[in-house]
Amino acid sequence: MRAHDEARVALRLCGVALLLLAVTLGPAAWQAGYVLDDRPAILENPLAHWPPQPSALLHAPWFGPAPAWRDQGVSRPLTTLLFALEDGVGLGSRGRHLVSLLLAALGIGLFGALVARGVALAGRAELAVRAGLLTTLLAALHPTHVEAIVGVANRPEPLAALLLVLAGHALLAAGPARWWAVLCFGAALLAKESAIAALAPAALWVFARRDRRAGAVVAAMVALAAGWLAFRLSTFPLATPSAIDNALAGTPTWVRLRGGFYLVAAAAGRLALPFGLAPDYSLDVLPVRDPPLAGWLAGAALSLAVAALLLRQGRAALRGDAGALGVALALLAAAAFYGPVSQLPFAATLTTADRVLWMPQLALAGLGGVWSAGWWQRADVRRRRVLVFVLAAVGLAWAASATETALDWRTPESLAARGVQLAPRSVKMRYNLGRLRLEAGDPAAAAEHFEVARAIAPQDAATEVLLAQALTRLGDCARGTASLARLAALPQDRGLRLARLDLGVRCGAFAAAADAASGLRAPDPALAERIYIAAIGAGDAGLAARAARAAGVEPKAEPRWVAAAVFAEDRAGRPAAALARLLDLAAARPDLPGLATQIRRRCDKNQEEGLRQRCADSWRGAEGGGR
Repeated sequence: MRAHDEARVALRLCGVALLLLAVTLGPAAWQAGYVLDDRPAILENPLAHWPPQPSALLHAPWFGPAPAWRDQGVSRPLTTLLFALEDGVGLGSRGRHLVSLLLAALGIGLFGALVARGVALAGRAELAVRAGLLTTLLAALHPTHVEAIVGVANRPEPLAALLLVLAGHALLAAGPARWWAVLCFGAALLAKESAIAALAPAALWVFARRDRRAGAVVAAMVALAAGWLAFRLSTFPLATPSAIDNALAGTPTWVRLRGGFYLVAAAAGRLALPFGLAPDYSLDVLPVRDPPLAGWLAGAALSLAVAALLLRQGRAALRGDAGALGVALALLAAAAFYGPVSQLPFAATLTTADRVLWMPQLALAGLGGVWSAGWWQRADVRRRRVLVFVLAAVGLAWAASATETALDWRTPESLAARGVQLAPRSVKMRYNLGRLRLEAGDPAAAAEHFEVARAIAPQDAATEVLLAQALTRLGDCARGTASLARLAALPQDRGLRLARLDLGVRCGAFAAAADAASGLRAPDPALAERIYIAAIGAGDAGLAARAARAAGVEPKAEPRWVAAAVFAEDRAGRPAAALARLLDLAAARPDLPGLATQIRRRCDKNQEEGLRQRCADSWRGAEGGGR
């Protein structure tokens, strides 16, 4: 194809991809808010806000200055920079979702155009446009793309894919334009580190075509990748996966390999039958530590079959077989991108996720598009009708699944509820749904989800902390205390201290509550009243004064704070001290309604000699109309 024909085809295929994504995912993207990693990657990441800080981004991990429990071993500075630019123009969740959808459409459409160019270069120009169109249709409708588009924090996938596709177009260009591939590839590395896998199909392309000039470009890409990888590893070494994110972390090699083969079979199943896709595949969702025999044997057989086919097609490609080169490129790209997250070479940062299938699915869509176009070319009218029927049925089924899956990603509540429905033993989804129920004021439902999560992962401190908070709000002091006791050996971070503070205030364990509050960096105005109650109950006047100063109140003259102190004195078994505080308030605020009644009742029960005269004075004041 000529250059202007290629440009026209690319534009049309991008339009097709955008239309399909808009129809299937557009309604959900328009309504969607922030879910899962959107908060740490965007909302809580200072580097994702205006003004951009390019230099800091190069030295920062993915979540920015995040807590230590988050994965700190990867870096996506270009993606975070894009988030900062969006913040600068005032984009909210709706605008960010539309940007992700547009990037995905451009990447898919341009990949279809890349396939069309490759088919034309192979001498099958009559198949080129049809192959590109079918590739675009298959890629745009496949439901595994939903997670990477409707979850804004998963944007590294479509952004890196778009940049790699642009690098592929540049590599096919003639003359100095080829060197744009190095720039696009470098940008893809900054979008997501897994872009390095593109070097494998690029190298095969160069060797098969014996193109020395393209080889120089690919060599520059290899050098760039090596430099970036060395820089990243020296700045932030790869983090050890957590047992919840990856149940195979720290297991013996044979256990990891067996689980990895099972994951290969599971990934192939999601690619072939992408229905009922779960938003989480972490601990206990998939039986990776003890997979069924049939499952991991199927994965092993599939891996060996792909390796054998790749070897066979690769040899034919090196002998000049253009058709074999296309098959080998697709298989090698799929294997190169999925291999690092298959757990076979090493334990990756997470067990698996639908978003990691973005590039493998794109490569296989190209293979399917070229095969379908060739089959159409050879078939008679009846067989063409069969092909149209099959593709239409598959496309409609995939579109329905994609639309349904996308709707689950609209809100944290809908996503967590769907996650628990599809994977009842998902620790993450149980934790998220429990947290949302707790925030919504339903501690009973929250405690139920937290207890299920704890039974699966008893070592997860975050779940235990929130379980203690839920039990505290239910007034179940015994179980709440037992829950926090299980965390006694852990470092007392802010979340754990707040849980101890709440439990102590609610259940009258004021000494423990005051100890937890004193460990906080500074009295938080939002926590000041709870800290004040804990301090009064524990008899810590210094801590009580600091809490009052943080809130900017005079506690002896503020009715609400006096009421808080009276509560603490009563729970601590000091009714006389509670009465004294009410008498002090009456002296400072003699016109407060209802105060005299409270004082009279307490005075009638008071047995302390020192307060009797103050009680008598209080009655005289009341008779004089003061209260």
